Parts: sequence; structure tokens; C-alpha cells
Amino acid sequence: MALDAVEGAFVSHEIQQPLPKTADPSIQIAGNFTPVTELPVQHSLPIVGRIPDNMRGVYVQNGANPLHEPVADHHFFDGDDMVDVVHFKDGSASLTWKYTIGIDVYSSIFNVLNTML
Repeated sequence: MALDAVEGAFVSHEIQQPLPKTADPSIQIAGNFTPVTELPVQHSLPIVGRIPDNMRGVYVQNGANPLHEPVADHHFFDGDDMVDVVHFKDGSASLTWKYTIGIDVYSSIFNVLNTML
């Protein structure tokens, strides 16, 4: 309980302080950096141009994506881990975004890939 009181006092104090632009969530997680929600696998995405028929493979991107609203300041690398996966096969593409919270990242990537293949 004492720790909760100390934490509450600290957070109350921090919230009252103006944030620099480099730590202000309204700037740091806005526009192109706005958090996204999980996305179920989307097959046969609309393609502008052409994906070669012989292009087969997976593009995996791992990065920070805040699931919860920050309590005080925010750094660009803060956030919950999200894996973005694009699968290319036979001239088409599939896409998904998945959080990896509380699970093994490598297992998560392979589970996502299994749902896409």
C-alpha cells in the first residue's frame, strides 16, 4: 500500500509537468505513428501494379505499438510488441498484425505464418 501511495504521488506530480515534444504522446503517437489494432489475416489484398508470380516469401516487421494510453510521457520505442506480416504467393499478398504480449515472439511469428499459408 505504501508503494501504491508513492507511485500515485509520483504520477500525479508528473502529470502536472509540461512534456517536451520528444516525450509528448499527442505528438509521438500521432499521424503515421498512431497505434493500430490487431488485424485478422487478410487474403487477396488489392494490389496496385503487379506482384511477380514467382515471388514467394514473407516480410516480417517487429516493432513497438502501444496497446494502452500512456500515463505520462512516451518514447518512440515504448509500446507493446506487434508483428506485422505480409505473405507473398502466386502474385497475391496476405497481411496480418498481431500483438506478441506474453508469448514467445518466434512462436507467434510461426503461428501467424501457419494461418496465412
